[in-house]
Amino acid sequence: MSQRLPEKTETERRKIRKDYRTLIQRVQGNKDDLISESDSLLSVIHASDKIYTAVDTPREAALDSELLNLTSQYSLEKAQKLKVSLNTFDTLGFINRVKVKLGEAEEEDGDNNTDAWTKLGRELSKLYKTNPQFDFMYGPLELEKKVRQRKKAEETKDDEPIGKTVQAEKLESTATQESETTSTRVQVMRSYINKKKKVDFLDTVVDKNSYAHTIENVFYLSFLLKDGHVALEPDENGTLTVPASRPPEEKDFADGRANIHHSVIKLDYNMWKQLSENIDQEFNMESEMDEMRKTRAASQPQPSQQEQQTSTQQDTKKRKR
Repeated sequence: MSQRLPEKTETERRKIRKDYRTLIQRVQGNKDDLISESDSLLSVIHASDKIYTAVDTPREAALDSELLNLTSQYSLEKAQKLKVSLNTFDTLGFINRVKVKLGEAEEEDGDNNTDAWTKLGRELSKLYKTNPQFDFMYGPLELEKKVRQRKKAEETKDDEPIGKTVQAEKLESTATQESETTSTRVQVMRSYINKKKKVDFLDTVVDKNSYAHTIENVFYLSFLLKDGHVALEPDENGTLTVPASRPPEEKDFADGRANIHHSVIKLDYNMWKQLSENIDQEFNMESEMDEMRKTRAASQPQPSQQEQQTSTQQDTKKRKR
């Protein structure tokens, strides 16, 4: 891990900027000499690299970029002035040498050069690696026609003898199915806070026995905060509390009495471990869910004795059939 260098003082930064400006003026004033001499631009680049080792702020880095742009322009002009003498490729001479090599120097009619082209191909093939031959895979020679499983199931069903009727298992109550939904658990937490009027934030969301349940409680509480059913405010001791509140209306946002903002909290396993040892847990989601189920079961109307007898008679008739 690299160690961070200490920040430089204003005097040191001023000296760096002065060195850069001096070097830029030197480059601008000696343009012709820098382009004509061989190692002049290289010495400028080495000098700028030496100064750049002390740069750690954007203001000085901008001067380094200006110097680099200037040296790049001079390097381009210097490269354009270089005279490079290269031998051009003689196409006709190459063709004549190929004809001599193939023994066809005296042939002028192209129609009689079939053997020469074949010989040329053999000579050139030695210089290249040939690709492996490609074959197509058409699949197996015999294919069995697949029979639809749906028809098989229907034929088996018709062949089987009619036996004893098996009744399906009864589904659980609606209250049990709703207990696993997020909206129901959010409603349970809201009812608990409304009943208490004001609760402690940590005592409500932290579950001493489960880190996962603690994260879930924070998740459920975030919905109540988003909709404005609860609020977060510190008490006179600085402890964060969660009082029940009235959701804001559109006019509250228009008047500026309400605004929307987001907050992110960190709660890792070690932090939960420390909190679970130092708080008094007041809220338990599973216990509150059980209370809700009992309340709903008690509020549902019970069937009368006559209805129970009618239902029993209907079940008896079905079994006889």
